[in-house]
Amino acid sequence: MARIKQYQTPPEDRVPAKQKIGFGFGGITQVLGSHSISNLAHFVLNIGLGVNPVLVGLAQTIPRLWDAVSDPLVGHLSDNTHGRWGKRRPYIFVGAILTGVLFALLWAMPEGWSETGYFAYFLGMSMLYYTALTIFMVPWGALGLEMSRDYSEKTRIQAVGNLFGNVGAFAMPWLFALTQLDVFEDGLQGARVVGIAMGVVLCITGMVPALVCREKESSAASEKPVRLLEGLRI
Repeated sequence: MARIKQYQTPPEDRVPAKQKIGFGFGGITQVLGSHSISNLAHFVLNIGLGVNPVLVGLAQTIPRLWDAVSDPLVGHLSDNTHGRWGKRRPYIFVGAILTGVLFALLWAMPEGWSETGYFAYFLGMSMLYYTALTIFMVPWGALGLEMSRDYSEKTRIQAVGNLFGNVGAFAMPWLFALTQLDVFEDGLQGARVVGIAMGVVLCITGMVPALVCREKESSAASEKPVRLLEGLRI
């Protein structure tokens, strides 16, 4: 019986393990950044501050609708950026920092505001936060597909990203429990401290791909500009 030769990725298309792991750290930022707010918002705003749950739901829904515009817009900017540091890594680096800072600010609400005040603050900060997260996530996802031209190597890179993302998924359900520790005066103070800690985590894990990974060289001069309206239509 003939032996089937196992496929081998060409050496020029192999990505070092260090870069795969570096890309994987972004998976933590993606999962924690995308889903942590929904794990805390109801408890902090509705139970802790007495905001109507309908308003809490609206404050979480409207920013995600904004993603339908911000995602292709950031993709357009990243696709058409050609500089010394590449077209993905600068956005990943800046997006990670903004995501971490804004996550901390989301929970920096003082006590004593009106229901409308809390709603307006959280909605406005959420819009800024999810925009920052988009600046990180869209180029990070594109980077993972562009680090190698080989299909199998692309799959390995994505597998590492998903593995690290699962680490974030395991940690996420514990965020609310941390806000209830006895060392805090109340849940709101706990949310502020946990928000700052989470912001630091998002900053660090998000910056790693920009610092460790390398983009494949491309002939920028021969690339056709990607039209924003065409991208939106698709």
